[in-house]
Amino acid sequence: MPRFVDSDSVVLSKRRGGLPFLSGLHLAVLLLLVTIATGLYVDVKSEQMHRHHLKIQTGLERMLRLNQSVTAELATAVIEKNSQRAASYDSLHTQLEATMQEVLKLTQPMTLAAGMRALHDEQHALRKQERQVLALMQDAQWDRAYKTLLGGDYVMALKVYEISRCWRSE
Repeated sequence: MPRFVDSDSVVLSKRRGGLPFLSGLHLAVLLLLVTIATGLYVDVKSEQMHRHHLKIQTGLERMLRLNQSVTAELATAVIEKNSQRAASYDSLHTQLEATMQEVLKLTQPMTLAAGMRALHDEQHALRKQERQVLALMQDAQWDRAYKTLLGGDYVMALKVYEISRCWRSE
């Protein structure tokens, strides 16, 4: 006896199990979309971290340059016994302090923050000795200024500061 099948029953049989590859295809497309979204998120976060690291590195390099400028300016003034050679000390000091605050702010959420605060404290110790040298220069006590700046304590503190800065920036 011939059997007739209506079109509704054919559609229902196909939905129940007639085309199993479609569910696998949907799963593959979903997996591809999730992978693309995850890749984009990781790329964006990586770029943000790179820019943040670059800002910190640039700040540290600027601090090094400004610190060397301050030291060179004071040394030149003391060696030449000319206090006018240290005329831009305050400007350089202000720039150095602003850069230090910027780097401190950038490193605050990081484990590097404690090292940066210690570096900031070492920098303040250097600035205190430099202010003593400036006061001696203003009083025309050039020999004492020379000994204070180019003698053992300041030079040692400066070297420790530079070593600490290099060690903490890595």
